[in-house]
Parts: sequence; structure tokens; C-alpha cells
Amino acid sequence: MQKIEKWRVEELSLALNELSDLLKKGNNREWANVFAHFDSEARDILQAEKFQIDQLKRLITNIKNCFSRSCSFSQLELQHGDPAEMRMINHEFSSAKLELLQLLENMEKQMVEFPC
Repeated sequence: MQKIEKWRVEELSLALNELSDLLKKGNNREWANVFAHFDSEARDILQAEKFQIDQLKRLITNIKNCFSRSCSFSQLELQHGDPAEMRMINHEFSSAKLELLQLLENMEKQMVEFPC
């Protein structure tokens, strides 16, 4: 049984796109491309004729791996020529990462099947 509504995957796509945009603003094209790729995968899941829960689970796992302590993304600070702009971008970046993690955790909770 499908536990995730498509609108949640749309919300994930929007969060990934926002994070990618912030990474571009913060002069980190490499990570921006990683999250743009994740966004592309989320949109592929949405456009598929049949909802692929296994594909979504892999995507969630791959995204969450970026937040592990061993990954440079978890310690990343964005750069900008203007110090005030840099503070603002990093504040938005922190909020976007937290929002994404909460979204992923909520999606994972909905995928858990309890025995009858």
C-alpha cells in the first residue's frame, strides 16, 4: 500500500530546489549540482506512471547520507563577497537544511508499516 502522497514528493522537490539555489548563491556549485540531481530524481518519481516507493526510499537515503558527520556537506558554510549577505545566506541555508531533514524524517515515518 502506498503510504506517501504525491504532494509530499512535490514538497521534497521544492525543498531540494531551494537548497540547490542557496548553494549556488553561496558559491558552491558542486553541492548545488548534487541537490539539483536529487530534485531531478524526485521529479522523475512524480512523473512515473506508477509510484515507485522503493525509488523514493533510495532517494531519501541518498539525501540523508549528505547529512552524515563523515560528509563535508554537514559542516559546509556558504561564501559570499558581502559579509552581511553571507550571514543571511548561511542563515537561510541552515533553515533549509533543517526543513529538508524534517521533511525526510516525516516521509520515512509514513513509510513504516506496522504488523497487524
